[in-house]
Amino acid sequence: MDGRSEAARPETGGEAAAESSPRAVEEREESPFELLKADYRNHGRTLANRSLWAMAVYRYGRWSMQRRTPAARWFTSKIYGALSPLSRFLTGVTLDRLTEMGRDVHLIHCEGPISIHPRAKIGKRVGIMHNVTIGETPDGGVPTIGDDVFIGVGAVIIGNVHVGAGAQVAANSLVISDVPPNHVAVGVPARVYPGLGRRATKTV
Repeated sequence: MDGRSEAARPETGGEAAAESSPRAVEEREESPFELLKADYRNHGRTLANRSLWAMAVYRYGRWSMQRRTPAARWFTSKIYGALSPLSRFLTGVTLDRLTEMGRDVHLIHCEGPISIHPRAKIGKRVGIMHNVTIGETPDGGVPTIGDDVFIGVGAVIIGNVHVGAGAQVAANSLVISDVPPNHVAVGVPARVYPGLGRRATKTV
């Protein structure tokens, strides 16, 4: 476990059937403000947490891409273009707005760099320690990380690999092949052991 507090889920209203539909709930969960509030809770409820600032710049970048008018996208993207390198310098986290990332991702420490490729896909409730690289191989492959995954200190996950839901990647491991759900990957290159990972959280 990574010690994160459980983020509160938005309550569904009973005013209209459309508001309680799965699509409507998903849209509310994807609200930048709601996501940022969850990031604040997950990162210790303190503005001094550098991981929170890295996530805030990322959330702003995602919000910028969703602006409806070209002028708004252009203007907000210029601001993001200035904030992004500043965030990398101050926090040590390389996290581009193009990265697909689920709710309640926790960058557990900023004591060392965290590098996530722009085309990587990160699921929900993923815990990422410091000195982690989630990157590309020369053939252009990038990882997909499932929900409820924990990635230990110094781990490297590269290439077209899938880390299944509930899996764990041990500290200083090199993952270059798939990790099944609820397994643990250990070593260089990582070997997979069954039945040792944490169980994925089931959501309704």
